[in-house]
Amino acid sequence: MNDKAIETTLDRWASHLEVTKKENKVVVDNNKAKGYIEAIAFEELDVLKLELYLKQDLPFRHPNLGHLPYIRMSFLMPLEEKIVEQKKDVQDPTELYEYSESGYGVYVTNSSRSFKVDFKKRPQLRILELRISKDLFRSFTSQSKKLQNLMPQDDYFVVFEELDPKGRWMFDTVFSTTEKDYYYLERIKTTTFGLLTHFFICVNSREVIEASNKYPFNMDAVLQTQNYLYENSDRVVTINEVSKEVGLSESRLRYLFKQVFGVSIMSYHQDVRLHQSKEILKSLKVPISAIALDFGFNSASHYTTSFKKKFKLTPKEFQEKYTAQFI
Repeated sequence: MNDKAIETTLDRWASHLEVTKKENKVVVDNNKAKGYIEAIAFEELDVLKLELYLKQDLPFRHPNLGHLPYIRMSFLMPLEEKIVEQKKDVQDPTELYEYSESGYGVYVTNSSRSFKVDFKKRPQLRILELRISKDLFRSFTSQSKKLQNLMPQDDYFVVFEELDPKGRWMFDTVFSTTEKDYYYLERIKTTTFGLLTHFFICVNSREVIEASNKYPFNMDAVLQTQNYLYENSDRVVTINEVSKEVGLSESRLRYLFKQVFGVSIMSYHQDVRLHQSKEILKSLKVPISAIALDFGFNSASHYTTSFKKKFKLTPKEFQEKYTAQFI
């Protein structure tokens, strides 16, 4: 779709990783990382696959690209790092948004703003980016008034949707499919278009928001709320205290947050606490009852029930499955 944009992105990654780009791929195996970044161009869709084992911390900077001829859809595995993005129409480089993602999810935006991520050393980093032509994107959103209102191409928008099991399966399938497989390009095209379609189906099935609740979009407050939830993962917060913290009414904040993340503030906060608790569970040093209290659950049974509902495993089963990898 846009060969020049793909070339620029690959060149940027090659520079960061201190390797040379070869055709549509950057392959690396040095003291920084091991893995690849691959670009695949289709008629109305460009696909960027990134799979790296990071041997050291890797700062990544993405400049402001000006007007973009496409919509960016980024599928992410859980990230501990914060993504820092420059605010719209602000010259001061210190004026920034900060956000992070604790679960598998997809961010969709028409933003061309600069952003940076300081990736930490890790055994696996997977990012799938789809660059969708505006005509193709419009062919999806035009089928639903809700989608048109949520993602208007004539105004800045950002939407987040957590990947459900079906979406995550398609995400994993993109990476498990290799160039050695028969019909590689056809498989990648089919799977990525399936992911794209699945995203729109999931967003369109969100709870209907009444027209009377439409407020001017305020990304600052939404991202402040997200940061506040991460910073207070040791307890249950109330909508009242969060709304006072970010300076919006409760109803307005509820609406804006759900517009971006697709879930309520309380549901999102519980997911943050559950995801963070998994890291403590891996240490095997802290009793489950203590972990429950450390993350604001009123009892071990409440924590276990919530954990199993989210991850389909009890905390104890999760520990057993985790430790079995090293036996």
